Amino acid sequence: MHDLALASGPELLLIALAAGLAGFVDAIVGGGGLVLVPALFAVYPQAVPATLLGTNKGGAVWGTAWSSLQYARRVNLPWHALALSTTAVEYSAVRLLPSALSVTSM
Repeated sequence: MHDLALASGPELLLIALAAGLAGFVDAIVGGGGLVLVPALFAVYPQAVPATLLGTNKGGAVWGTAWSSLQYARRVNLPWHALALSTTAVEYSAVRLLPSALSVTSM
């Protein structure tokens, strides 16, 4: 099994370049994973797919979190209205989704 933690210099450089390109694509049009996931599978073909997909998702989560923070700093958001609407959506989801997703036995 190929260990991701023991990647060599050229492998790390290739993944770093792919991650940079993925971040650029994601910032412009979204979908940076379409660049990074194939690069991860090409560089680490023996790795468990869940590990590579989790690696990609980790980068996506941090990129989105950073973008959200930057947006919130630059745009005056009505936080009280956002908190109220978020609470209403969460309450509705908890009340309505379980019954909507229930599976009847045959």
